[in-house]
Amino acid sequence: MANENEASGPGWGGAIVAAILSTIIGVVLAVANLIILPVASVKEIPPEEEQVPKTVYFISGGDKGGSTWKQKKTFLESGQSGTLLLLEGDLNRWAKSSFRPDPKQNEDGGLLSQITMVPETPNFRIADEKLQVSSQLVIPILGEGKKFTYQAVGSFVGDSGSNKFKAESGYIGTCPIPNIAGLPDRVYNLLASKFLQSEEYTALNPNWTQLSQVVIENNQIKLVR
Repeated sequence: MANENEASGPGWGGAIVAAILSTIIGVVLAVANLIILPVASVKEIPPEEEQVPKTVYFISGGDKGGSTWKQKKTFLESGQSGTLLLLEGDLNRWAKSSFRPDPKQNEDGGLLSQITMVPETPNFRIADEKLQVSSQLVIPILGEGKKFTYQAVGSFVGDSGSNKFKAESGYIGTCPIPNIAGLPDRVYNLLASKFLQSEEYTALNPNWTQLSQVVIENNQIKLVR
């Protein structure tokens, strides 16, 4: 008599594993497809009746304001008491001047360097009493020389005696970041770490932690010490 296990054919275990792997591969491919699709960069969101279905629109923050950001930075560094108002132009001119990713990061050429998301200089936009933080991402494994738009929207919250930006929603390309277990904020912190560890931010951090209030009012960031 033949062995009963041989006669019964492959067990359910192999079929279940194959189904799970197929699902995972399908999800990964779907996410990758959404990431590489370009977002629609516009100056203003079109009326609802003119919007293209499933299109993700993106508005970049402006950089008007000249060199006023330098005086505001000096005031923040001074430790003086008072109120400081930051416009999106101040933030963007400051970022362009001071914040750049380390060109030597991920030089090992290994698998990690191929799947790591490398953000370029951040861009800020203030609208509807919210702050949008965005950046162009380089993800080597998705194609050499290609860039993908990352954007997150959120506000400032008190956290352990400090004021930090909390991302409430986000996109990588046209792929929405699921609002599960604080995932939009986790992704933001992962990408922002490239800049929060910079010399510029490290030098300002002691003064930032002394602020008693950071809020967005009238499409300005209000800092109070």
